[in-house]
Amino acid sequence: MNYTNPLRSSGLAVTIFATAMVAPVNAASISFVDQFKNVSNLQTGNGNTLTGNGAFYSADLNSTVPNAYTSANFVYPGPGSPATLTVVPTSPTDYHFQTPSFANKAAMDTAFPFGTYTFHGINVGTDTASYSYTADDYAQANPFLTDTDFSSLQGMNASHAFTFHLSPFVTGSTASSSFIFLTIFDFNLGTFVFNDGFLAASTTTVVLPANTLAPGHSFVYELDYSNRDIITGTGGVFSPQLGFDIRTDGTFSTSAIATPEPATAAAGLIGLALIAGLAYVRRR
Repeated sequence: MNYTNPLRSSGLAVTIFATAMVAPVNAASISFVDQFKNVSNLQTGNGNTLTGNGAFYSADLNSTVPNAYTSANFVYPGPGSPATLTVVPTSPTDYHFQTPSFANKAAMDTAFPFGTYTFHGINVGTDTASYSYTADDYAQANPFLTDTDFSSLQGMNASHAFTFHLSPFVTGSTASSSFIFLTIFDFNLGTFVFNDGFLAASTTTVVLPANTLAPGHSFVYELDYSNRDIITGTGGVFSPQLGFDIRTDGTFSTSAIATPEPATAAAGLIGLALIAGLAYVRRR
């Protein structure tokens, strides 16, 4: 409806306009709340060569409309309660909290123990959602790269495709859903350069396409096995979600000089010989 010039509208239109003006700006409510517990390992060699690498906790309140609340928090049984949730600038329906790394899972569990977690979205009034966290549901085996993947990554040729071989994801029998994520972060660029996520728990290989990574750069890969439980709660449009992730990281660097596959190089030379001197080839 166009309210550009209400004085020229009929009496009914003016009444509707006035009613709209006094209605709430945001008919907001809590869409759902969640928490994720994350346990990290470091892979240092081929196969199951893992050492503990800390743990961290995160929680979110998701609203039904963007920027619904002027503030948000959650109350829980741990010593740091309450905790402040901060709106994510790139996702303004998400109010997020995340801890720094704990030394280990036990320290994280002490800070965020079993019990009732209650979330508040505050604007003119307060919206509330809560759940009872009573059990963990992690994968029953740690994720890692199998075969000789770890050593093969060291000094790899970035112009070649690379196949990651994944250890079995033993999900257990209680998770509502289970997913695998594989990401690669480029230390030189300070950004993620590969992200393959929400893969089925049965996935055993992931292919990194040729020329995805830059030559002569340093990277860290992360393999994440995530179990997620949808549980009963109160106050949200949708049920709460509890996530239990086990992550394994490993570092590697690419060779400073990337050379194409022999077959690819030969094909390229033949192609250039056939169409040498044509400017459009250079644009392609």
